[in-house]
Amino acid sequence: MAVSILDVAKRTGFSKTTVSAVVNGKDCVKESTKKAILEAIKELDYHPNLSARELITADKTMIGILLPTYEHSSIPSHEMYFPYINESSNYEIVSGILENLSRTKYGVLTEHLAVDSVSQRLPSFALSQRVQGAILISPLYKIEYLEALKKYVPYIVQIGADTGVCDCVYNDFVETISKSVDYLFDRGHRRIAFLNADPISSTASHRLTGYKKALIKHHLQFDERLVRSTPFTALNGYLALQDIWVEASEKPTALICPTAEAACGAMRYLHEQGIRVPEDLSIVVNGNGLPCELAIPTLTVIGRDKAEVASEATKMLLWRIQHPDEPFRTVVLRDYVIERNSVIRI
Repeated sequence: MAVSILDVAKRTGFSKTTVSAVVNGKDCVKESTKKAILEAIKELDYHPNLSARELITADKTMIGILLPTYEHSSIPSHEMYFPYINESSNYEIVSGILENLSRTKYGVLTEHLAVDSVSQRLPSFALSQRVQGAILISPLYKIEYLEALKKYVPYIVQIGADTGVCDCVYNDFVETISKSVDYLFDRGHRRIAFLNADPISSTASHRLTGYKKALIKHHLQFDERLVRSTPFTALNGYLALQDIWVEASEKPTALICPTAEAACGAMRYLHEQGIRVPEDLSIVVNGNGLPCELAIPTLTVIGRDKAEVASEATKMLLWRIQHPDEPFRTVVLRDYVIERNSVIRI
C-alpha cells in the first residue's frame, strides 16, 4: 500500500497541514521541523500524488517533454536500417531533465509526435492542459507549431534552435560545422563530404553556411556533389552517403555527419562496400550519443554536452515559470571535442 501524507504526519507527530507545507516547499515551517519531516519522508519512501495535488490546489505540477519522430514507413522493418529518429541521443537529454526536475515539485509527461505529419497535431498533455510548461527536444518544430502549442502551454523551451517565439537552448551550428571542417583540414583532409540536417530543420541553413565558411577559409572549392541534406535517421545517413559515393568521381577522404544515428547508417553502407573507417574515410559526428561509443571504430565528436543541454533547459523553464513577463531568453552552448578513433591524418 502506498505511503500517504498521513503516514508521514503520524511518524513525525506533526499535523497533516505542516507536512503538506514542507512537501510543497513553503517557508512557513521551522528548520528543525522541516528537517524531521524530510527525514521521515525519506525513511517512509513517501512520494506526493501529483494528480491529486493538482485537483486540490489547481496548481499544475507537471512538465511536458516533446520528442520528435518521423512517420512510420510502409517498408517492412527488417528491410531497412532504423528509419525513425533514434532515441538514444534524445533520451540522454531526457534523463538529464528528469534528474534536474527530481529536486523540484514537478513530475514529467513525455510524448512522441511525428514532425513530418501534415496535421502536426499537438501533444495530448497540451490539449488536456495538464502541464505548467514544456521542453521540446528538436529543431524540427516550426514557428507556426510553437505558436499553436503556446495557446495551451504557457511556457515553452525549445532545444536545438532559436525561433524567436520562445525560450531556447542551442549551439551555434555555423561554428560547429566550421570547427568540424577545421578539425579535418588540420589533419590533411581536403575533400570533405557533408551530410547536412533534415531540410525541414531550422538549423540546416546555418550548418551549410558554416561548411561553406570553413571551405572559403581554407581555400577549398565547394562541390555540391559532396553535400546532401538528410533526415536524422540511420536509414537516411545510409542513403545519403550512398548517393554521394556513387556520384562523386573523386571520392571524399572525410565525412561530417549530423547525428550519431546518421553516422552509423553511413558506416553500414561503407561496410557493405568494403570501405574502411578511418583508413579510407574519416568521420566526425556533430553530437555525441551512445552509438558513437559503441561503433567500430568509435566516433570522434564535435558538438554539445547533453548534460549541459538538459541542465540549462530545465533551469530556463523553471525560471520562466517564475518570470512569465520577461523577454525570451537564449542560451548558446559551447562546442566540445571528443577524439576517438574515426579520424586519421593523411
